[in-house]
Amino acid sequence: MEDSELMNGPSHKKSRPESPLQQKRRKVVVRVPGTSANLGPGYDCLGLAVDIWNEITVERSDSFSFSISGIDSERISTEIDPKTGESSNLLVKVLRRAFDVGGESPMPPLKIHCRNNIPMSSGFGSSSAVIVGGLICGLALCGKELKVGHELTSEGGPNEELLQLANEIEGHPDNGRIALTRFSMGPTLIHALTFEPPPPQM
Repeated sequence: MEDSELMNGPSHKKSRPESPLQQKRRKVVVRVPGTSANLGPGYDCLGLAVDIWNEITVERSDSFSFSISGIDSERISTEIDPKTGESSNLLVKVLRRAFDVGGESPMPPLKIHCRNNIPMSSGFGSSSAVIVGGLICGLALCGKELKVGHELTSEGGPNEELLQLANEIEGHPDNGRIALTRFSMGPTLIHALTFEPPPPQM
């Protein structure tokens, strides 16, 4: 992975952020797996990730645009207002929520593309993939990092800020938890992301 620059551009005094995610980005590519929580007697209690992946690419732009390729792409609306970003699509709504949490509101113009390999309405968590992928994209673009359970709260339980945000949107945590666990293998989410740095500000 290439080194990245902060949105503020170069400075005479270099400082290292606490995490690579705490930098605003120009472009992010995220891959999220399909999941299943329909495991017989472990229904909605046990789950697994499967080796089919959706890829979401989100890039800062001058206007909003949205495109989809792959499985079931003809079933998904890509209508979006090029000026306001208003859209009925779930991914756009998730991105807007992520930018709200990340402190960039209103959401800036974005160029969005999805390459879908997870079939819809198949029991493989296509909506969870959209929610998890959209949250990661939006949060990474605006440089906001949320905990995913690797650290403990003051009460001793797992700190699952990102899961709670995903659950707030979807209404149940089963597939979202699996997608996040599989997605975040390794010490930091940066391993699952491809970033492009923003252009330096004049």
